[in-house]
Amino acid sequence: MKKTGILKTVESNLPAASELLKDLIRIPSTRGNEKNISRFLKSRIEEYADHSELVIIPNSIMEDPDYSFRLADFKYTGEANLRLQLRGKHQEKTIAFNTHLDVVPATVGQDKAFSPFVENNKIYGRGAIDCKGQIVTLWLMLKTLYDAGLKPGGDITLDFVIEEECGGNGSLAVVRNGLEADAAIILEPTSLHVVHLVRGAVWFEVETSGRAGHSGSPDSTVSALKEAIRAMDSIEEVREKLLRVSRKKVVKIADHPNPMPCTFGMLHSGNWPAAAPSEGVVKGV
Repeated sequence: MKKTGILKTVESNLPAASELLKDLIRIPSTRGNEKNISRFLKSRIEEYADHSELVIIPNSIMEDPDYSFRLADFKYTGEANLRLQLRGKHQEKTIAFNTHLDVVPATVGQDKAFSPFVENNKIYGRGAIDCKGQIVTLWLMLKTLYDAGLKPGGDITLDFVIEEECGGNGSLAVVRNGLEADAAIILEPTSLHVVHLVRGAVWFEVETSGRAGHSGSPDSTVSALKEAIRAMDSIEEVREKLLRVSRKKVVKIADHPNPMPCTFGMLHSGNWPAAAPSEGVVKGV
């Protein structure tokens, strides 16, 4: 099959795209450590857009009712979304692209999560597929259009956001700043399938209380830890009820093996094995 000029341009940019992906993986952009990656990406991509800006995240975002996963004593110290805009040559419909800069922390035992390596022509490293590969996809799109001297019919906005992995606070800031577009594409790993429906997610924190006391007085104590376990059981029961209703009413998830996973990720309670704790905290999504 004869390659078109665009395909040749894409291919010519693939080596640089691969190197950019490895550079991005080397930046451990976990929550609270995202200041550098937005600035690094800006320096590597802004020349291919008509407008670029760092959108600094204010601490006031934490007062938004839709803000997710609050952390005690956490403050924003220059973390920023990166916005790029490409002006269309006609007043056609506009489109917004969105993907995220942050990654989850390295899994226990992953000593070199942020050291990319190539195996069987694939690049491995924390964030390679979620979502630094998608960042590079948008870089490749802009670079190809730039090299080919092409302009889209309508305006394009690209937002590279922070804090997707903890509930979407970067995208919340995008929406609150007044994003307008006729359509939006959110880049996530989907095995190249177009997904037009998502279940969403609820980040939760449950506090339980009990009556503290030593194991020598079991009749007078109530373990907040056991109450936390009961809370987890109750959440699972609600999840099962919602899932049964959803399978009947939402066709797209009817055959999915686990469309509504529930993860209990953190449990804090107690300060001594032989004493019932008075407080417990469960966090999950």
